[in-house]
Amino acid sequence: MAPRTKSLQYLNDRPELVVECIENYSDNSRCYQRTSYRITSLNSLDNKKIRALREVGVIGYGQSCMIGHKNLDGKIEFHNESVLGQPSGFDTVKCSVVVDGKVVDEPPINQYTGSPLEPIQVPYYVYVVTNTVDSSD
Repeated sequence: MAPRTKSLQYLNDRPELVVECIENYSDNSRCYQRTSYRITSLNSLDNKKIRALREVGVIGYGQSCMIGHKNLDGKIEFHNESVLGQPSGFDTVKCSVVVDGKVVDEPPINQYTGSPLEPIQVPYYVYVVTNTVDSSD
């Protein structure tokens, strides 16, 4: 019988990256279209990374692109690159005991101190990207 592997892991339920279309507005009489996407990530994204998602078509296309960041108050700030690296919120993630790749119902205990391992706060980041096409010019 193979030896069992046991580890303590902080397992976050939040996916690493989620892209959602949150608005798709079109006015054919004006040849105008606006599409907005919400990007939720466990990693901080800068303008370059967000624009790379746009270049490959993950977050649409358009003549212009505005990138916003959701702050801790829930407000979206546009045109302020200094806030892009700040968390939008925090998930409370508890430690789990994992045996042979499966989570078991056992309290996670620090092997050196004998104390239970407390949950940790894991930051997440939310961005809003709005693309527009205005061909009425």
